[in-house]
Amino acid sequence: EFNDGKNFKQMPIEMLEKFPLYGRKDEVVDQFEFACEPAELLHTSDGKQVVYAQEKGDCYPNINAWEDPTHSYARLITVNWWFKTLFGVLSNAALTYSDLYSNFIFAAGLFAAAPS
Repeated sequence: EFNDGKNFKQMPIEMLEKFPLYGRKDEVVDQFEFACEPAELLHTSDGKQVVYAQEKGDCYPNINAWEDPTHSYARLITVNWWFKTLFGVLSNAALTYSDLYSNFIFAAGLFAAAPS
């Protein structure tokens, strides 16, 4: 189940059948939009309007392609993604701590070297 900001909905089973494992660049898809219900989408490209029919559970790896209330956002959390995110957060924390510590050491050195 997920929350779209208004109420809780459930991911359609059809989405699992149509889930794109790899995107255009042969990368694992980690975030995508999916259709919660069937609808007709109007898309304008090069001055031409094209109508797309979507079925329940259709997946779209490009999350910026459609702005439609019948779509919901999902993120696939894998072990690799989790470790990569954890490493990034720990690296940022270590660099922030090192920066703060070096500022304290510099300030202490200035006060210790100041003539009385």
